Amino acid sequence: MGVDVSCHLVSDVWVCMGVHHITGSGDVFGVLQIINKADGPFTLADEEVCALITKQAGVCLRNAQVHKAQVMAQRRMRHLTDLVKAIQGGGTQIGNSTAVNNLVFTIQAKAPAIVSADRCVGCSS
Repeated sequence: MGVDVSCHLVSDVWVCMGVHHITGSGDVFGVLQIINKADGPFTLADEEVCALITKQAGVCLRNAQVHKAQVMAQRRMRHLTDLVKAIQGGGTQIGNSTAVNNLVFTIQAKAPAIVSADRCVGCSS
């Protein structure tokens, strides 16, 4: 069953353009489809407007990706800093089993966020 049938949509005329990655790699994020212009067929001007919209959408999507990567990098750096502080603080009390257990717990808690993993499991003898 076609999309038109399942959505109860009749598409007489449409303009469709890819939303491209702005780096020039040619990667496509998605597609913009404009369906059934109210006052007749789509014109060249309509296609130009659609092209402008898809270019702007590509910029917005790329900016969102960069922002997400920056937030993740900051989060990893915060976890790494916390881990270094725990190691430096726990090193002075290495003979204390509670301090060692706290250090191992901190490492297991922070390591997954630093390397983007699901979990960290430590074993000792």
